[in-house]
Amino acid sequence: MKRNTCIFIPQETGENMDPTFDLIQLERRDVCLLTILGLIIFHYSNNLALAFTSQLHANVLPLRRSRSLSDHTLLSLSPKEDSNEKPVENGVVPKKPPMIMPINRPRSRSLGERRTNKYYGTINPSVTPLPEKRNNKRRREANRDKNRKRKRIEVERSRYSSGEESIGIVSLQDIERKAKIKRSIPDVNLSRQILSIFQSKSWKQDLEEVTKDLIQYKIRNFQQETISMSDLIIPKDQTSIIRLLGAKGCYKAMMAMLHHFLPKTDEIDSQFLYTAALTAFAQSKTPKKRENAIRILDEMDENGVRPNGYTLTAAFLSIDGGRKAMALWDRVKSYERRGDITLDVHLYNSCIHACSRYENRDTEVNGWKSAITLFRQMPRDGIEPNEQTYASLIHACANGGQMRVALSLLDEMKRNKNLTQTLPKVWGAALRACATKGDGSKAMSLMRDMVERGIEINTLHLNNVLAALSKQGRDAEARDLLLHMQNGTVILSLSDDFKNITDSYSNDDSTAMTSPDLISVNTVLTAFANNNNYDGAKDLFQRLRDGDFLSNPLDPMSKLFPDIISYNLLLSTCNNSKEAVDIVDEIRMTRRNRRNVVRATCVTYTNAISACKKSDPPDLKTALKLLSEAEKKDACNPNIFMYSAAIWVAESCNNAKTALFLLKTMRKNGCHPNAICYDGVISSLAEQGKLEAACSLFQLMKKEGIAPTVTTFQRLSLAAQNSHCSPETAIRSLESVLDVLNDFELRASISGPIYNSLIRLYGAINDFEKALYTYENVDHANAAILSSILFVCSSVKPVRWQDAIIILHTSDIVENAMGRGKIEYSALSYAIIACSKQNEWKEGLNLLNIYGTAKDNGKQVASVDAMNSLIAAAGRSGRPDMAVKLLNDCHIYSIVPNMRSYRSAIVACNQAQHEIRRQQRRKERSSGSSRMQEESQYTKVEESSDPLSLHWWEASLSLLRRMREEGLVPDAQTYSSVIAALTNIQ
Repeated sequence: MKRNTCIFIPQETGENMDPTFDLIQLERRDVCLLTILGLIIFHYSNNLALAFTSQLHANVLPLRRSRSLSDHTLLSLSPKEDSNEKPVENGVVPKKPPMIMPINRPRSRSLGERRTNKYYGTINPSVTPLPEKRNNKRRREANRDKNRKRKRIEVERSRYSSGEESIGIVSLQDIERKAKIKRSIPDVNLSRQILSIFQSKSWKQDLEEVTKDLIQYKIRNFQQETISMSDLIIPKDQTSIIRLLGAKGCYKAMMAMLHHFLPKTDEIDSQFLYTAALTAFAQSKTPKKRENAIRILDEMDENGVRPNGYTLTAAFLSIDGGRKAMALWDRVKSYERRGDITLDVHLYNSCIHACSRYENRDTEVNGWKSAITLFRQMPRDGIEPNEQTYASLIHACANGGQMRVALSLLDEMKRNKNLTQTLPKVWGAALRACATKGDGSKAMSLMRDMVERGIEINTLHLNNVLAALSKQGRDAEARDLLLHMQNGTVILSLSDDFKNITDSYSNDDSTAMTSPDLISVNTVLTAFANNNNYDGAKDLFQRLRDGDFLSNPLDPMSKLFPDIISYNLLLSTCNNSKEAVDIVDEIRMTRRNRRNVVRATCVTYTNAISACKKSDPPDLKTALKLLSEAEKKDACNPNIFMYSAAIWVAESCNNAKTALFLLKTMRKNGCHPNAICYDGVISSLAEQGKLEAACSLFQLMKKEGIAPTVTTFQRLSLAAQNSHCSPETAIRSLESVLDVLNDFELRASISGPIYNSLIRLYGAINDFEKALYTYENVDHANAAILSSILFVCSSVKPVRWQDAIIILHTSDIVENAMGRGKIEYSALSYAIIACSKQNEWKEGLNLLNIYGTAKDNGKQVASVDAMNSLIAAAGRSGRPDMAVKLLNDCHIYSIVPNMRSYRSAIVACNQAQHEIRRQQRRKERSSGSSRMQEESQYTKVEESSDPLSLHWWEASLSLLRRMREEGLVPDAQTYSSVIAALTNIQ
């Protein structure tokens, strides 16, 4: 039998607009079709569906039961804008504007749902609803208390209209009224209602106010006794309130509530309360808040509350570093000796994991050693390690940079047959160790092992492999692995057994788990940045910008787009100022997109300005333009990094004036310069030889309390070298620099370049005593300072060759030196030159034989200039044979002779030939004389009876031919010496 049924059609819809309806007569067999239509509207608008369903049960059903509507009759439930509309008959009151009032949710088959769930809708009070006919027994049972609660509903309705609490949310005053009729304290229902008050508050300030009211609120119970409101809360809900306050960050309110609950609880409940508070502090992101966890543990000891395993596990969660973890472990052992707790694998795992976290990486470097110590103690306590133990251990070794130890632990886990060895977390920690060390080959080997064992591989594992390849500089392999991740062929690329691998990883889930994310693409961009491969980074970025990478290959809408990190990495590799400006403009253009809006940061502008420095030639104009546009167009206030980058661009352009202007501007804008900014300005002054200005800026740097770096002293030394002032003025300037240094900065490892320049300047004015005094007062002189004093020994007049030998023999062992006895080759070279200048070639040759043998390492141990000075000294001393021998023995000392080496040997041969000719003429003039002539080495060689022996003129010709065969071009003096030797032939 067909019935006349009504349906509501919305007139207007909008997100911030109340829907209005028309009641239109339709013929349907069942009202269930209306519910289906309501579900369809639900997908369109939640508010619309809610109002539709409320109107349906409030108006349509009563009208169905009372009367049927004639065909084509329209009943208006909302005011219409048409003024010509006639009012609907049958008891319709004059039209009024819509009002908000509570309406029951549509009936449900669940009795509890009917009682508890209340909703609000928009109705039109213009129509007076007809009374509902109560002929349903189940419905009468559900609404049996409706008349009794009518008054309470009116009160709640007034609260709603005045902006107070909504229906269903009680207050502390309501709980006070209910507590007067309760005979038992605490009460479960009242406790749950108090807990619901805390759960309904989302703001920290509201939670603190409720906590304060709950602590101070006093009520009277059934026996008319004054008790605290908190006495109504059961212990379980007390713990929930502490946990909720800690999760919301209300630590003061949490501690106040904790100390309010504790006096009225037993030891077990106190243990749970303390554990909840301690866990809240341990999970805080602020280190100072996490320190309160140990204070709570101390308070538990003072109050005699024994901790349990959960308490100590949470305490370890608040600890960072091996030193603090081991101190807490000693405390745990004391609890175990008292019988308060029992050691288990979870306590060991939490302590080992605490060792893997570093509060300060400069001081906490041995946390992995503490973790290994705990791991070796586990068998003594009868505890077997599990997979989580090995994961925490390997993670600690990865943070400490101990890749070999981590891999040895992984091998040990493989040999343990009691473990499954398939936990992805363990293998992920091992891959992270490889990524920290930068060993891509070992990371790839581990990935192949995982594939062969059938271990589940995810994107996090592959990101660690990409990071290892990135650190090693293997950008091409990192890019290929990324493409395999995108194509879903990672598993196949890591194994040769195609059939078994396809059987193990045949589902689509494995492909989705190995698909790249934005971190994967940014890691490969980092690999290109480490190799300064701008073309490769640009191509990969273009593919990312075009949406070629999907985070889920099964979802074409999961495209990856570049974020600000991607843009910053691209800018870090850019070496063209124009392209850097284009990239910054592209970042600004992303604001027009609905999705993937990227905002430039200070790092973006710093990298863009640095690209101007790498441009050929450096573009200072563009760098200054970017610096000014940062605040105007992107609201990025220039920071110290942006100014320092601009200063170094000015230094590359040799523009000291602009560098000084930028330093003054940043100080004016409230940005305090650091050592890098001062180094850039000092370097620009040093390139122009402005030593006094550079030293004055250094004095200002020290007054501001900025610690200078090694680069600072290197640039000051360069300023002294390029300075056009007199040596005395330069010495005064450098001495003023040394006067303001502290004990740490006076060490040679920091201010060594200043000592080098000062010693050489003393040598330039021929003041060896002051140079030697400066050298002797240096703390831990290094190789450069030793070379400087030996250079002075060879350059002053007279030459201090004896002092050079003594200084060389008595100097400390120099680190990173190549020669025997750890003597740096330049120091040995200057000592040999000092001996050769005084024709003490035997002493120089002795030094070369002591410190200069290079048969073991094959590295050059002395300069070619030192060897040339030895050859020349031997020739001047009348030993051309030693000069030629030294030339032939250059390969022993890994020295490659140059044109001057051959010229010195040829000159020695020419002098020997001249000496022989002079002796023969002297003999002819003094023939018959009884005076004995002094024989020389030249005469012995010339008068040799060996037919294979060479004359000195023949030796000079041979050296000239050999010189030309080795590709050396003889100069005019070399040819002149050979010709002179030939003219003295008998």
